[in-house]
Amino acid sequence: MAKFSKVDENIQKLIDDINSEIGLDRYAVEFEGICPSREMKEAVKIVKANEYTEYKTGKEDLLFVLVNEPLFESVDEQTQYLWLRMAMDTWYYDTEKDKLLQSKDSFTIPVGMYEKFKDVAVNAALLQFHSIKQLKEKKKQEAAEKKSLRIKGGNRR
Repeated sequence: MAKFSKVDENIQKLIDDINSEIGLDRYAVEFEGICPSREMKEAVKIVKANEYTEYKTGKEDLLFVLVNEPLFESVDEQTQYLWLRMAMDTWYYDTEKDKLLQSKDSFTIPVGMYEKFKDVAVNAALLQFHSIKQLKEKKKQEAAEKKSLRIKGGNRR
């Protein structure tokens, strides 16, 4: 069974500041920093609390920020901020559905590619990401137009 401890108060303050920056605090979303005793493969991992935990804590929309404390202690505050921000930025509040969701909008670049091509690799990955997104939107729009034409055509009879 995994054991946890609270993160250092400076890390929790950083987590709270980022929560304010990304605006989720307006929807009563809470990020609670914890350090697992087991070894982590990443610097930061965010896990949504299950319904039972939300019930027991009395907190809805609770997210646990698992922090690799030994790794965090080895880097400067700017790097800590960026690691936390990248992980926390994937969460958003959908006001139409009144629900906390995690975005799937991300991409990865193999380390070898980045080391060889640097910003060119990042720009290519971004271009691919946005191109795919535009293509999906275009197909969605075309399907809606076809449906609209079928409905209009059916009403003429």
